Amino acid sequence: MKEIENTGLWKRSLGAQNSENVREYERLKTSFCTFRERASQLVSRISSDLPELTIHDISHLDALWGVADLIAGDDYPFNPLEAFVFGGAVLLHDAALCFEAYENGLKGIRENVYWQDAYATELKKYPDAENDECLKAADFVTIRRFHSARAADLAKIGWKTPNDHDIFLIDDTNLRSNFGEIIGLIASSHHWDIEKLLTSLPGQLNAPGNFPSSWVVDPIKIACLLRCADAAHIDSRRAPDFLYVLVRRHGVSLQHWQAQNRLSQVGPSHSDPENRTLLFTSCSAFPIDEADAWWVAYDAICLVQRELQNSNQLLSSRLGTSSKSPLFKMQHVEGVDNPANASKHIRVTGWMPCSVSVHVSDMQRLIERLGGEQLYGAGCDKLKIVIREMLQNSRDAVVARRFIDEGYVGEISVRLSQFNGNWKIDIIDDGVGMSMGVLTGALLDFGSSFWSGNIVQDEFPGLRSSKFQSAGRFGIGFFSVFMAAKSVEVATRRYDAGLDAVNRLLFPKGLTLRPTLVSSTPCLGARESTRVSLILEDGLINENGTISVGGITGHQDKIPIDFNSYISVLVCGLDVNVKISHDNESTLHHSIAEMVKSGDVGQWIRNIYYSKYVTPGAVPEEIISKYDTRLSAVNRGNEILGYAAINSTFQNNLALSVTTIGGLESGRSPFFLGYMDYDPQSAKRDQGPKPRATADELDIWANEQMHILINENAPKAELERATRSFSEMGKNPTKIFHAPLLVPVDNAQHQVQIVSMDEILAILKSTGIFLFASHHSGLWDYCRPVPDHFYYNDRPTFIPLENGGTFYVLRRDSPTIELEYTFMKCVADYVEAKGCHLSIDYGQPLGKTIIGESLSKWLLTA
Repeated sequence: MKEIENTGLWKRSLGAQNSENVREYERLKTSFCTFRERASQLVSRISSDLPELTIHDISHLDALWGVADLIAGDDYPFNPLEAFVFGGAVLLHDAALCFEAYENGLKGIRENVYWQDAYATELKKYPDAENDECLKAADFVTIRRFHSARAADLAKIGWKTPNDHDIFLIDDTNLRSNFGEIIGLIASSHHWDIEKLLTSLPGQLNAPGNFPSSWVVDPIKIACLLRCADAAHIDSRRAPDFLYVLVRRHGVSLQHWQAQNRLSQVGPSHSDPENRTLLFTSCSAFPIDEADAWWVAYDAICLVQRELQNSNQLLSSRLGTSSKSPLFKMQHVEGVDNPANASKHIRVTGWMPCSVSVHVSDMQRLIERLGGEQLYGAGCDKLKIVIREMLQNSRDAVVARRFIDEGYVGEISVRLSQFNGNWKIDIIDDGVGMSMGVLTGALLDFGSSFWSGNIVQDEFPGLRSSKFQSAGRFGIGFFSVFMAAKSVEVATRRYDAGLDAVNRLLFPKGLTLRPTLVSSTPCLGARESTRVSLILEDGLINENGTISVGGITGHQDKIPIDFNSYISVLVCGLDVNVKISHDNESTLHHSIAEMVKSGDVGQWIRNIYYSKYVTPGAVPEEIISKYDTRLSAVNRGNEILGYAAINSTFQNNLALSVTTIGGLESGRSPFFLGYMDYDPQSAKRDQGPKPRATADELDIWANEQMHILINENAPKAELERATRSFSEMGKNPTKIFHAPLLVPVDNAQHQVQIVSMDEILAILKSTGIFLFASHHSGLWDYCRPVPDHFYYNDRPTFIPLENGGTFYVLRRDSPTIELEYTFMKCVADYVEAKGCHLSIDYGQPLGKTIIGESLSKWLLTA
């Protein structure tokens, strides 16, 4: 108590020598001492529960009296009741930074939904970290998040003894009843925005009947003094040398320890004749490898400056209270105007801080470049990109609500209409919607996804720790709309808010950094949460409402596709129902789960193929019908990551497949029919090299496809095509492996035979197999078709049926690149599994190919 008792605040209040009201003085002092002793035991737990923090024990709390005394000034009015309330708020403001401050301790914290979200975030952010590290990180984040709110309760709650008695921090029942609530609120307020002090704290509390009437308490004055003193107490007492060395820290925690370890106690600046300026100095200079810690210190003194200015401004605005609650004496912090000036006192060595920071001088141009055509590429399908990005946002909102609102299914609507001579597209969903804060904050935070930001934990607790996975992750999708839209309007409300809570964000002239916000009368339907309306640029949609699409089914010419068919392909793998409307014609595209469950997939395949727009007979109906029965799902629990059949028939120019990202079309694949979902490779949502399903999940699907081919007794030609398709997808095709050989027959004639793996092994043992290999320095050996002048071989020869593909790679120069299921690897593995060894005679070079590759003739034997 000596440190507290030596301050002017104490001496003018609880420590005053006054012959009157002795009993009241002693009562307050005795209760405060007990309060302090018990709080001391509570805060002593902080260092063991959260060792990353700087010192928050009783030494920090006692020191705040001295810092507050310096800030307020020698003659600042403070009566005994105000001192008791201030002292109590000091004791509690950080007391909830330990497990013991919460019901059921650590167990109770880890049962909190926010903790579960924080833990899930850590697991996703650091998948290779030890689980114990993720647990502790979630503990830290959760306690930091709730400690100020919990502080509001600590003066009123009791801790149970083994005999089931309650022990309170304030043992005096009357004082606890009269002041416990306000002490807790002031303690909690140190993390509030300062404007909230006026609305959430009373401006005056009169003294209870058993205290002098002149002992009026001003909670706002006390709250301002607490936040200023807490901000200014940054010195080496909070990061002592030995403890700094003893406990190894890293990251931001290390920087805070380094910063405070080098700082001296705050004091008045002698350069200010009015004695109204605080000065922070360092005990020793910050070397260059502690530059980040110096900036932490600089940011800290800038915070002190803001707290002083804001608090004094708040105090000066309260008319009629100046005599009881005047401004604090300290008004400024020296050096905060410029880092170079600050470094004169918080010294550095070997480097110089300066006011240089990364900045963007033209944010609008940056967004246009990184969120528009220059990101997606010149000549990109602007309309598809824009609709896809908006559908992705709607899908995430709908699926998120499924995890929040039990029994909810949800739907997206896409409408095409005419508006003032322009084409207009509305994309509407009944998902979670957006609050005002999300609409004006997270939605417009370029490069930051709402679903991965901290705001989602406050908006929808429990969502992050659920199995919900957003398709959006880069935070730039919304800005793509300005590639294709003249004007944009976003109307939204949270799903659990009334229709009068709708807000509209208007971009009437395209991309601008200052859109117009309108809180308007209801403009959404009762079951609608968000509507994005786009007035499209000219030329994106034809006059009759069709959209020109190129590259389908091998045709290079663009074909006009009706709007409903266009969107049906775009959403072919989406896990949400989509209602598509144009010219009073509506189509309900069922989610992939509903479509698979119903088994009615024929039209779905025909939609993917744009069958009504291609030349009749290009793909025989009986072949498409056969694939209806071969399609099978790629599953992850209840989630469908693909619905496809291996391609065993068609060549590359027949696009009966769709690759998707988040269930939305991203491309085509020649290796399967149906659809397969992929992860995005970059912010422009180009797909990665492999499906989103894990290797094990794809193995289950691949084995099922092989069994279907075997059970159907598929022709050898189909098995050969399927072999290459499986190989290109990185799946082992050995069960159905077939390959083409050019086999000599009578009269020096040759014919192509498709042979199984057992037949290949028999040929390897008897005559061997030729193949022609080309080599390009620095790349790989590759199997080539039989050159004309070597057409007549006296042994079977392996022949490629296409000009490219992983299946025909023979070997790579780099030993670090693992070959998957190529022809050579499959044969070598099978031969070895049968107890034999594959021998290769690389032969002599035969010359150069027309593209300059070396050509040689290999002989494989077993």
